[in-house]
Amino acid sequence: AKPHLGAVAGCLSDDDSDVRAAACDTLGKHGEAAEQYLDAISDCVKDAEPRVQIAARVALQKHGKVGEGDAEASAQYLEHKDWETRRAACHAIGSLGQAAVPHLAAVAKHLSEPPCIAYDARCGDNADFAPRVRAAACEALGRHGEAAEPHLGGVALLLQDSDPTVRKAAYEALQGHIEARRQAVVAAVEAIRAYDPYGSILKLLDEMSLAR
Repeated sequence: AKPHLGAVAGCLSDDDSDVRAAACDTLGKHGEAAEQYLDAISDCVKDAEPRVQIAARVALQKHGKVGEGDAEASAQYLEHKDWETRRAACHAIGSLGQAAVPHLAAVAKHLSEPPCIAYDARCGDNADFAPRVRAAACEALGRHGEAAEPHLGGVALLLQDSDPTVRKAAYEALQGHIEARRQAVVAAVEAIRAYDPYGSILKLLDEMSLAR
């Protein structure tokens, strides 16, 4: 794809906002090879279409260019009337690091995204797009480690969601948290062993667990 990045960058000024957003997303994934286009991506932060703004901020973040107000600017679109914009805002909060943590509660509200019926050109009929927003909310929360723990109960409920994409997103979000917890426990046990080579502390902890 690298030889074609110039053509992709040209799409940043396309008349179609979906194309502009996709170009930002693509350039955000190509590291050093796309750095010559960062100024053009930065111009998209001022785009009239919120989804393009969000995509540009996320792309710049992937290149280490995080603006002071990027998380807040993206979070303002979490309640946008357009479902694609709400989904994009969730993805952005999942990507923008520590600065986005204050907005996790707002993302968690979308775990219960109500039905959003709109025309789907792919099937030529109306469809419910709410599952895509719920899945994006799961993914965003899954990327924030301990900061998202107050909202994991809501994520767990989506393991029973009627949409398989949402169930998969919920599972993966929870799996990440469980793995992080497992690694923390392993590190703690190793630290205890180093301090207590005879295992008396671990034996006591085991006895306390059995006594419950």
